[in-house]
Amino acid sequence: MGKGRNKNKEGDGGFAPNHANKRKDKNEDYDSDSGESMSTHITFDEDLQSVRGDIDGDEDTLIDSLSEHIDNASHKNVGIRTAALKHLLFGLTSRYLSEFVAKWQATLAEVGNKAIRKSDEEILLGASLTALITLQAGDEVAEDISDSLGQLRFIVTDPAKNDAIRAHCALCLALATYFGTDSDELTALALKALRQTWTATKSTAVSWRLFDISLASWALLLQDGPTDALTSAIQDQPKIVGYLEANCTEIRIAAGEVLAFLYEYVDDAKPGFRFPNHNHVQEILETLLADSSKSKAKRDKRIQKFSLRTQESLELDSCAKKLLYDLCTDLLRGGMMQQLKENGLLRDYFSLGAPVQASGFEDKISKAERLGVHGAAAKYRHQVRSKQRDKRTAY
Repeated sequence: MGKGRNKNKEGDGGFAPNHANKRKDKNEDYDSDSGESMSTHITFDEDLQSVRGDIDGDEDTLIDSLSEHIDNASHKNVGIRTAALKHLLFGLTSRYLSEFVAKWQATLAEVGNKAIRKSDEEILLGASLTALITLQAGDEVAEDISDSLGQLRFIVTDPAKNDAIRAHCALCLALATYFGTDSDELTALALKALRQTWTATKSTAVSWRLFDISLASWALLLQDGPTDALTSAIQDQPKIVGYLEANCTEIRIAAGEVLAFLYEYVDDAKPGFRFPNHNHVQEILETLLADSSKSKAKRDKRIQKFSLRTQESLELDSCAKKLLYDLCTDLLRGGMMQQLKENGLLRDYFSLGAPVQASGFEDKISKAERLGVHGAAAKYRHQVRSKQRDKRTAY
């Protein structure tokens, strides 16, 4: 599946910031601090929670349910259509269903392609569906998603579209291209679209997410780029360095993370290579390090704290692996851990070996059993509190 990228590269355990935690923290304060709305992502997560019931049963039950939603995903009624898409996304996010995707891959790809051409809400859903089927099936779906990739490239570079929509499409374009195709031509086209997007951001901008996602996505695809990708990346290094002095903290962090990846990527291809502006970069980083010890806004300190957290259960021994992990987490969110347990494709990229069979103790209990346990616990707490109130009254 996919090209022979160096996914098992041995690293030196160097520092790589945490995109996922940083983004979560920034989203919480987004509306009040930067003025750019991220309601599309927040609403998307909340809506998906409403269809969680589909995954409470066994895999056969889930597949039967999702098969019905495939039919409804092409319904003329927009409400029925979007509800079906959300069910499909939640199923493919929460579980590894390779056989289901293999059976329906052409239909799923067509559903995603049609959704990407409709309203903003359906664009988000269709883009996610396109990326998710590649995370399940790899480049087996290459021919089926080619039209969707073209449409995603168009949206990413369309300044008339909302930045949040463009950012999500950039994420899905990168992952779908990375996992779902081995075409140098399609990779080069995606790189061009993503580069056009992040280079259009001014260092004085306060809007960060489109820059963050498009830059990180561009960096991810560099590893699969054509033969001139390395040369282009070296030429673009001064542009990335320029963003280290941007007004927006998030833009500086995003540039620093990709710059760390770029140094690793270039050193792997050209050992001992030294960028001409190395001393200048060192001076900027030393200044930023000194500034971090001075008085800063509470929110800025919290962002930096989140970006420095490390992983405990997954060894990310290179900036390349960390970059891939962050972007996958951005797409899968709450389903990332489950996918890492079950998804053989992801486990291969993160050098985790074959999926581990779950023990009987890990099987999910039924909804009725869960409600019974919660009810008994609530009753016990009520009895304890009643006794405590009686004692206080007597005293």
